[in-house]
Amino acid sequence: LSLGYQLSYSSPELTNLMNITDNVDPLNVMQGNPDLKNSHSHNIHFSYMKFQKEYARVVNANIEYHIDQNAVAVGFVYDKATGIRKSKPENMNGIGVLMQI
Repeated sequence: LSLGYQLSYSSPELTNLMNITDNVDPLNVMQGNPDLKNSHSHNIHFSYMKFQKEYARVVNANIEYHIDQNAVAVGFVYDKATGIRKSKPENMNGIGVLMQI
């Protein structure tokens, strides 16, 4: 049996934190977001492994649980009338589970 936990931190890219609007391409406008927070990632891992000597095989099962807090994602709003897409980074939260047998 194996059980593990990992916590990691990351900061937003400096270019995403700047309060500027990049409109070099007028159809794809990119905005900064000075209110972005640092992101935290929690990973919990559990695994079970058993060697069956009489059959010469290994039975293995893994479960991983992943939680992201304040991850940076870039969303956009598209205006059909003008064809302009405005993008802006935002903080998001999410959960993921992975099972392998």
